[in-house]
Amino acid sequence: MAIVKKFTVGVQPFAKMFRISAQGGAAVDAVLRLRAKSLTDEFFDEVAVDADRKTFRVSNSGASNVLIVHEESITFTKDYYDESGSAFDYSKFLAEFKTIWSAVNKVLAIYDIRRVGIAGEYRYDVDGKNPSSWLREKFVRIAPGKNSLTEKLVLRFEEREIAADGKGPDPKKSDFINTIYSYYDSVTDSHHSEAGFVSTTLDVQRYFTPVLNGDVGDEIQKLYKYYSQAERALDSQLKSLGAANGKK
Repeated sequence: MAIVKKFTVGVQPFAKMFRISAQGGAAVDAVLRLRAKSLTDEFFDEVAVDADRKTFRVSNSGASNVLIVHEESITFTKDYYDESGSAFDYSKFLAEFKTIWSAVNKVLAIYDIRRVGIAGEYRYDVDGKNPSSWLREKFVRIAPGKNSLTEKLVLRFEEREIAADGKGPDPKKSDFINTIYSYYDSVTDSHHSEAGFVSTTLDVQRYFTPVLNGDVGDEIQKLYKYYSQAERALDSQLKSLGAANGKK
């Protein structure tokens, strides 16, 4: 079973929300008021705003809970790197996101959703081998040039399919699912650098045509079915190549 180290859900409207600069503060206030109701006082305790007031960031002191309200998207992330391997609970995560989304949406009235996405991070042990060399050996069949920097190796693959409940067979006119797999040496991770491991991210996105104006929570729940299938395939593939769940 894959061990989730970080999990993110994101929502992207069709057009920029220029009202963020004026209403972002009210959306943040609505989220912070949740601490007196359904969230703990420690869930969010820090707020940051960029100079142009296009991005509002609400987090806790350890950055294990992060909400970003931007003029182009809304994202909510939970970081489990400092938790045990069993810390991630999807049902709990989704309930928290729905609560936060409802508070934000009551202020911003977000509509015409173009895309929703789910992304997870994972870390694998490759039995003491150099992670970049291991990735090159397992995934790259053509030898790199003599001056190649293997420690900078990043592998990225995409798969695309028509959504099962899409409107038609043409991907330019119907809903589709885009799944992105990324593999890299954990030492290059910008937030949780650690030598000796392979990191991988799984990003599953659904694009809506026509745009979505329904329940975002319901659509994320549907998308999670695709995500779970891709997660199992990813975990199975890496373990078949000799990797194991990271211990940290």
